This record gives sequence, structure tokens and C-alpha cells, in this order.
Amino acid sequence: MWNPIPTIIPPGLLQKLKKEQDELRAQIILSKPPYPIHIISGCDSALIGDDIFSVFVTFSYPDLKELEIVTKRSPLPLPYIPGFLAFREIPNLLLAYTKLKTKPDLIMVDGQGIMHPRRMGIATHLGIKLQVPTIGVGKSKLFGTYSEPDLAPGSFTSVTHKEEVLGIALRSKLRSNPLFISPGYLCDIETAKNLVLATLRGYRLPEPTRLADKYSKILKPAQSLEEKARTMNQMIKPNTPAPDFSLPDQDDTIRTLSDYKGKWLVVYFYPKDDTPGCTKEACSFRDNSHKLLKREVAVVGVSKDSVKSHKKFVDKYSLPFTLLSDPEKVMIHAYGAWGTKKFMGREYDGILRTTFLIDPTGIVKKVYENVKPDEHAIAILQDIEALSV
Repeated sequence: MWNPIPTIIPPGLLQKLKKEQDELRAQIILSKPPYPIHIISGCDSALIGDDIFSVFVTFSYPDLKELEIVTKRSPLPLPYIPGFLAFREIPNLLLAYTKLKTKPDLIMVDGQGIMHPRRMGIATHLGIKLQVPTIGVGKSKLFGTYSEPDLAPGSFTSVTHKEEVLGIALRSKLRSNPLFISPGYLCDIETAKNLVLATLRGYRLPEPTRLADKYSKILKPAQSLEEKARTMNQMIKPNTPAPDFSLPDQDDTIRTLSDYKGKWLVVYFYPKDDTPGCTKEACSFRDNSHKLLKREVAVVGVSKDSVKSHKKFVDKYSLPFTLLSDPEKVMIHAYGAWGTKKFMGREYDGILRTTFLIDPTGIVKKVYENVKPDEHAIAILQDIEALSV
């Protein structure tokens, strides 16, 4: 989870957390799991205002039959501090874990294992606390260097720091960004890679963390964003925090703003899949994807269309970026991209073709209204160059 709004860190807190991480680091064991794996859990958390909502989903292995789901909601113990996510999430995860009737042989965690500046990602921290083998499944890289894996699913490259191998960048799905897999505790890199590959079912994420991520969003009570959406339709202004979102993409994977932490993010709202103007705009982003990738710019399109419609649109035009389905117009209203339009003398309400450029800290830097679909991507690249100076 990522809170893009700056937080105030109490004096002395960082030193205290670093000391605890150093003490726990001394307990890390990286080895093959000490017993056969028959039960796997995935876990993840989501925010509800000032509370945290955590989920464990348990499966039999290797058939991945879903056995049990447990949840727990508690007040957040800490503000968000980069590099110390575990201290924010683990207390509630530990409470959720106690509710499991069948304890897992291994846990896949939505986050990092030893691929962390102090080797103490949330998967490692949780594994030590529970004395259970863990694997970190990161959607983005927190630490280390790597070369891009080949495009074929199953391709991977090592993620290293100096001469230390921390894990792998794994291409889990065609035309998807790599996952960052690292052992957490009582696990090694080879086992982590093999178990992630064995639990993929056509999506970017392995089933344990994919469903934990999904259930953490759909099982929690209504978010304040949804309440705001019913009354709010003022367009977001530059130099303000970007509203969070939680919507399914073309592969029915839940995406949130925190998935794009540390990158420039282009969020563009468009009226309808596979219509002339929307196709021009999408293909403009596609045709400039190599330039956007070079600048580490992620692109997300949003419309009311269904997940199935998005999938057809992506496949038809080989679009290498994410499309979010927002049939209830939650995110559309939150960003103020819904309003009165005119066509051939007729007025009606609909999605305003609008784009938001969000910087790596989660701040909206520029808003584009009434865009020219076929020239839009180039204009954004020019603005990123200027803003990055």
C-alpha cells in the first residue's frame, strides 16, 4: 500500500525501526523449505481510512483448491514510511493469521522478501515472526538492479545488489511488466521461482497473491473514495495528490495507485473501447510505448467498459498497457472526468476525454482537457522531459 500524501515521522522512530530490522535480519534463514509444501496461503492488505484490512487466502497445493479466507480490520499503527511497510501491515496480518483453521506450509506475500535495502521486506519480516516459509511477490522493484527479461512468459533475470543475488525479475505473462520474486524466510530463490511459476493461472500474479489482492479490495467495507464519488465531480487540479483507486484491469486483476509508486503515471479517461477517437488515442500510446518505457512512464486508460470489452480492445490492437473498468464511475467521478458534452447540438452527460500526469510521488502535475487523440502521447513525453529538469 502507498500513501502518496506526505506523512510526519515522529522523532526517533526511524532509528527504532532500523534497529529492530537489524535484529531480525540476523535471524534470516534462506534454504529450501524444511518440509513438503501441501498448503499455500496468500496475503495482502488494503486501507480503509485510518484502518488496515488484511486478508489470508489458503489453497491446497498443487491443485490450488481454495480452502479458506479470513480477514481482520484494525487501526493503522504507523504512518506510511518507505522501506518500513512491514511495521504498518504485519500487526494486523498476525491477527488475521490466528483466525486460520488450517495453517499453511508456505505464505506468498504481496510485497518484497530480501529484495530490500536491509533485506527485511514484509515477506521476510512476516516469515520470521510466524516461523513459516515465505516468498515475496512484488509488483514493482524496490531495490537492486536487473536487466529486462525476455518477452516470453517464464523468462527471468537476476536482481542483484553489487555481487549479491536478491531474487529474480520474472515475466509471468505476455505483454506484462515483470514480477519481482525473492525468498522471504526458510526459502531459497529457486524454490520461490518454481512455486510462483507453478501457481500461475494465466494472470500476471500467482493465484495466492492475486486472490488475496482481489479479496482485500472487494471484501472490505465501502471506501471513502466511493462516498466522495457520489457527491464529487470537480476535476482534480495540478499540484494536488492523485485520488487513490481500486479497479479491475483487462485481466480482472485489481489495480491501485500504489502499484505505480516511484514512476511517472499517465491516467487517461476515454469514452468507449474500439471507437475511432479512442482507438487513435490508444494506438498513439502504443506506438510511443518504447519512448514511454525508456522514461519509466506507466500508462493507464479508464472507461466504463467491462473487463471483457477491455480485453478484446487490448488484444485487437496489441495495447501494451493497462485499461481499467469503472462501470460504476467511481474513479471517473473522483477525478472529475464526467460532465456535460455536446454533439450535433445535443447535450448529454458522459466521460470527458481528459488525462492526468502524475509524478513518482503521487502528485498530479498536469491536467489535459479536450486532448487531440493522435498527438497526445508526444505532448506528454515533452512535458515529462520539461518537468524532470
